[in-house]
Amino acid sequence: MGDATTGPRNPRGGGATRSDGGRGGGATNRRRRSGIVFHQSAGAVVVEGGRCLVLRRADRDEWIFPKGHLEVGEDPATAARREVAEETGLQVDLLAELGSTRYRFGPGGRQRKRVDWFLAQPVGGQLAPEAIFAEAAFLSWDEAAARLSHEDDRKILAEARRMVSTTTDA
Repeated sequence: MGDATTGPRNPRGGGATRSDGGRGGGATNRRRRSGIVFHQSAGAVVVEGGRCLVLRRADRDEWIFPKGHLEVGEDPATAARREVAEETGLQVDLLAELGSTRYRFGPGGRQRKRVDWFLAQPVGGQLAPEAIFAEAAFLSWDEAAARLSHEDDRKILAEARRMVSTTTDA
């Protein structure tokens, strides 16, 4: 379905590229003549005290990380910080890029999405999930992996865990 590519990059937005080949600054969705629509999103694995934040959607039993679409003129790092704040109430610092995931959805897989992921830590705000979420919780790495609904999210979680353990072992 989607492929996860991992590897540390500049969390300030310098290394991520958009699915349409640009580096941000344009419209989030682009339509080609074939009817395929490309979406660009960004999100974060928020870690604190050896635990990571996961969200459960209110409309279905789906556990995910905070993420959302880039706005016009926005780079992935800025979008990730904004989306975490909007969806969770938390202000975060981005520590590193975790890589990206890609997947298809909608009828015939004509909607294609790329999500650039960041490792983040809370620096302010209060955990107060947006109404589209029934639950927000900081869980252990293992519990988060067990609850996450998508394999690509579990791969990003594993990369975040590797980065955190490498940083704390140094």
